[in-house]
Amino acid sequence: MFIEAFWVLGDSGYPLEPWLLTQYEEPVTRSQRKYNAKFGSARSKVERAIGVWKTVFRSVHRAAGVLEYEPKKAAQLIIVSAMLHNFRRKLRLPEDENLVVEPEDQPDPTFNTTTSEALQIQGKKMRDSFCNKYF
Repeated sequence: MFIEAFWVLGDSGYPLEPWLLTQYEEPVTRSQRKYNAKFGSARSKVERAIGVWKTVFRSVHRAAGVLEYEPKKAAQLIIVSAMLHNFRRKLRLPEDENLVVEPEDQPDPTFNTTTSEALQIQGKKMRDSFCNKYF
């Protein structure tokens, strides 16, 4: 039986969970420092790509993070705009020289980021295992 493993990278505003990896707050080992460096580099690239995408396709980005469509419609808009974005990239269409990428939204202070202690423990084990295996 094959189980595909995946992880989501989250900043410090998100809780550490088995499927959501965060950086080490205070890296101690060499592998933890390498993990944090690669993690930061990956997050930077992802945030830049999302910023460009949201600037080009304004329908997926609204001020204050308000979802202005029903979830099903929002998902459809995101999928279609992501496909168009990838198509533009594949064709190597030039970026708009007047394109101004807005900074990422700040985390919503009302967003509930609590997670159970058991999930945090599992998340720590998963991150440590991942770090030790790959770094």
